[in-house]
Amino acid sequence: MIRLFLNRILCLSLLLSACGIGFARDAKDRNYVEDSFAAALYTSSVFLHGYVHGYEEGFHNADIDIQMAHGFRDVSAMPEYKKVGDCPANSGDKNVYERGFRQGFRVGYVDGMSGRSFRAVRSLRIATAGLSTGDWNQRRRESFEMGVQEGYYAGQSEGLHDGRTAAGFRRMDPGCTALDENAPAAKDAAYCDGFRRAFSIGYSDGYTNQQDNPHLAVK
Repeated sequence: MIRLFLNRILCLSLLLSACGIGFARDAKDRNYVEDSFAAALYTSSVFLHGYVHGYEEGFHNADIDIQMAHGFRDVSAMPEYKKVGDCPANSGDKNVYERGFRQGFRVGYVDGMSGRSFRAVRSLRIATAGLSTGDWNQRRRESFEMGVQEGYYAGQSEGLHDGRTAAGFRRMDPGCTALDENAPAAKDAAYCDGFRRAFSIGYSDGYTNQQDNPHLAVK
């Protein structure tokens, strides 16, 4: 009986040690969320601001579930997913922030449970390369934001399709057509910039999701 108890303690210790290795592996990427590229990211898009914080929270919850030897949980039923919390000061539209947070949470949770790295940082760094928002007016910010949201979901749809059909990962230069053809920003350069940048993030999320554990809820 004592031997069985000691074996269980040993197994738990090994599990926590393995998770600790995972935490160390991703610590640099997680800390980078607050580093140089974050300023441009947060000021350019409310959706992506929420997304990166949601991803971090989802990944953290996956870490906890792994430690507790839980399987995949229904993300939509998790309290941390349903209650986003206070929108950071000056971050913009709360509804858009929450939409981005929940999307990021889903992706981060699946990545964590699937044993993947904290990959959001790499995707976001690529997508925001060369982005400068210092002289943007309100109209340009709104157009860019619209492009980001529609580009992300368009990219996710393409990525899910390619992942399911065993197509190779494509490096695409997507066209720029608003999902709402009547949108005033349909031909706006800022909209197109946001669309193309976020398309790459959504495509990566959709495609990666289908490679081993297809648990991401599809829009």
